[in-house]
Amino acid sequence: MVQERPVAEQRPAAGNPVAGNPSGVPKASVTLADGRELIYYGDSADWAAGFPDRRPPGRVEASSQIRYDPLLGEWVIVASHRQDRTFLPPAGHCPLDPSSPGNLTEIPR
Repeated sequence: MVQERPVAEQRPAAGNPVAGNPSGVPKASVTLADGRELIYYGDSADWAAGFPDRRPPGRVEASSQIRYDPLLGEWVIVASHRQDRTFLPPAGHCPLDPSSPGNLTEIPR
């Protein structure tokens, strides 16, 4: 006797329009403290977007420079306002982990 497998919930295939969303993938967004938009995709997108960014807004002074790189032999753009980004942080301070009460990161929770 062959047992029938239960039919999985039918989801629209990518590319089929669903309620104004041409991809059919649920999408929600939240604005970060510095004004950037963080976009969530998937079934839990609305839930994830319900957590605001609790970091204090920082002051950004965008001043880029164009410098000649003799090793590359070309002009390169250096964004000075991005030079203080985390580089190889300790394991307990990953900037991609969701925020927690003692560790506010770019990913709200």
